[in-house]
Amino acid sequence: MSSLQMLIDLFNTANGVEPPLGADKLDIGTPRVLVGVEGANTVVPVTGKLKEGIVGTVEFEYNRISLPALFSTFQPTANVSPNLATTRDAMDSINRQYGLDVPLEDVIEETISGDTATIRIVEGSYRWVGSLVAHVGLELTDINTSLLVGDLDGFVYPTIS
Repeated sequence: MSSLQMLIDLFNTANGVEPPLGADKLDIGTPRVLVGVEGANTVVPVTGKLKEGIVGTVEFEYNRISLPALFSTFQPTANVSPNLATTRDAMDSINRQYGLDVPLEDVIEETISGDTATIRIVEGSYRWVGSLVAHVGLELTDINTSLLVGDLDGFVYPTIS
């Protein structure tokens, strides 16, 4: 699910909108950092589409999730393929390990080089904010599935005398 859809779901739930409104009836603006307001770190303008019968604009205040705050006590390890891995591959690994749902389109895609990766969230993400430095571990191929088994013609075991 995209972070935009997550925000629309939050908007509908927080405002008790029934039946829920969707992107077809709402224009959602760009999220901005909100400073000095207790309980919210983001504001986004939500405008009804006049031709859909919704009129007006509201500034919706809410909290985006800080990716670095989730990992403030330790540095996660992203297990990626030894090929040309990207920061989206690293985020996919972290999503699977920790049960997160960071949409990969919310991650700035960069090639990983070295044993760490800086995973940066795009500024326009509606749910996530910040950047995270992760260790990079290589996914190892299971040797049993990569070896071909076959008979060797003419092979004779040595005799021990």
